[in-house]
Amino acid sequence: MAKPSHSAEAEEESLKLVEDFVDELSGALNSLGGVKPVMIVDTYRFRSAKHLHRAVAGFAFLRRPGLVDSSKFLVRPALEMAFKLQAVRLHPEMFFRIAHEERRQDRHLMQGQPELQEESDKNWERFKAAFAKDYPAIPIPNLCDRCDRLSIARVAEKAEMKPYYDSHYRIYSRYTHGALQASAGNIDEVTNPADNPTMAICGLVALDNLISFGAKSANHDTLVERLERVSLR
Repeated sequence: MAKPSHSAEAEEESLKLVEDFVDELSGALNSLGGVKPVMIVDTYRFRSAKHLHRAVAGFAFLRRPGLVDSSKFLVRPALEMAFKLQAVRLHPEMFFRIAHEERRQDRHLMQGQPELQEESDKNWERFKAAFAKDYPAIPIPNLCDRCDRLSIARVAEKAEMKPYYDSHYRIYSRYTHGALQASAGNIDEVTNPADNPTMAICGLVALDNLISFGAKSANHDTLVERLERVSLR
């Protein structure tokens, strides 16, 4: 990640862009009129887009009064959501892989609780049946054979967003994990100019997914043009 200067004017321009993405996402969700996707993968995408909308809105809410340090904690989770959302949009079978990885992690939480484990197993069988119904051409056994631990790097690669994983995701992870450089503020100068554009990109991922369901977005192209401008600075 480069180390450009970040003026008050640049901060205002890029933050306003994030806020406009929040408003556009709100309008896109409202335009669907309560209509929700039927297929299990699309339901996941719809809910993930709403979840990402909340993260971007929370970031803007913190950023506007100057809580820059606090806002940085939301960048990495938002990127992770964007990776998953875009990966599933491009490759529906990735939803199965993501669900399997969450199941693997849940099993650790349910150790010593057989009743919860039994219910989880039943839910998993229902999930597999629903996935197979929606995607009969995707062989479940073959997916299961590939269900080793799924890394976020692999998800980002499938989302065609690997460069963001290698740069932005890695550096914002230092804030999430309380790394020394982040705690000391030593990387703030590097990340400050990237905070808002990165969250705007996450907003765009959510917006594009909602549009794919038929959501209305009159300002989509204008927002993309503005994002390109602030990202080049």
